[in-house]
Amino acid sequence: MKKIKRNIRRDAETVLKKPPTEERIRQRAHEIFQARGGAPGQELEDWLQAERELKAEMRQPPVQGPAGPDKPRLP
Repeated sequence: MKKIKRNIRRDAETVLKKPPTEERIRQRAHEIFQARGGAPGQELEDWLQAERELKAEMRQPPVQGPAGPDKPRLP
């Protein structure tokens, strides 16, 4: 029963995540551009890579470490 509740919670968290904004995609594309040396001519490829990466991040379940005295357990 606990496993089912965890799966429902994970699915709900995934659904509640918003798609990346145009501004966030622009920022990530610029990071990619800089990482490859700032050479022009691959703007579309940078943009599409940024979209793929950010959408893949959305699908990742949130990382939850063990709760401790200084880390409250999430509900």
